[in-house]
Amino acid sequence: MDFNFKYVGEYDVSNIADKVNKFSEELWNDYSFRQDKHGVHKHTTTVPIIWKEPLNSNSIVYNDNNKYWNEYESIKEDINNLNSLLNNNVSKGEIESVLLIRLPKNKIITKHMDRGSYFLNHNRFHMPIITHEDVIFEISNEKKHLKTGEIWEINNNKKPHGVYNTSNIDRVHMLIDWKPL
Repeated sequence: MDFNFKYVGEYDVSNIADKVNKFSEELWNDYSFRQDKHGVHKHTTTVPIIWKEPLNSNSIVYNDNNKYWNEYESIKEDINNLNSLLNNNVSKGEIESVLLIRLPKNKIITKHMDRGSYFLNHNRFHMPIITHEDVIFEISNEKKHLKTGEIWEINNNKKPHGVYNTSNIDRVHMLIDWKPL
């Protein structure tokens, strides 16, 4: 993979955005693993939708090897549609992780590098649910505004990357980790 950003397609995020707009602050703050473990994400809040790692959260129910947000059924059809879209447009595989990540207005995720075997074995996708033209994602000095509903494969493994939200709204992205088969 020699790209930073690779456009994959578009998806109607209206159902997901409707759910996100109703999230309480309590829900956004319930899960803090990413923020606690990775200080660079200290300004973000996360709602895990599907996860394989151990979680300490009241918003999680267990099913087989995955953990699911207790409101998962409300966006299950969207996740299934995204899984099909990725199978058709990228490669055969399966979604292993889905997070909704909020970056508040006028906050940044400072430049950092992701490392490890996990990132070598998974493809990472970002899909903006709520965004603004003043939200910029940067990888290795390439800057891009990702528009609502666009799906982008992001290659940020061992590359400096960060996000700058200089807008007056909170940005919400769906982060999808994909395991090729």
